[in-house]
Amino acid sequence: MNRCRAHGGGGGGRGPAGEIRRRDRPGASRSSYDLVCLFDCLHDMGDPVGAARRIRQAWAPDGTLLLVEPLAGDGLEDNLTPVGRTFYGLSTVICAPASLA
Repeated sequence: MNRCRAHGGGGGGRGPAGEIRRRDRPGASRSSYDLVCLFDCLHDMGDPVGAARRIRQAWAPDGTLLLVEPLAGDGLEDNLTPVGRTFYGLSTVICAPASLA
């Protein structure tokens, strides 16, 4: 956290543009986060809808969700490419076990 504060944005040496808070810190509200980031993980969760609901509760009223998920086709025939084959292979050993854990 301190490292983030020290290297935060804002420009002109003014420090971070926003405040970095931990939810377990005294005084942190239930809707503390201005930005929530999910990178290649929502589809791996056992209950992605429940996780999304909980994340929404943690946002500030005008908060933002940055969600990045792999671009994959809906059908097998759409994914018969080198990248698609890699996604299927990795999904078998990483994504499926993680969602079942």
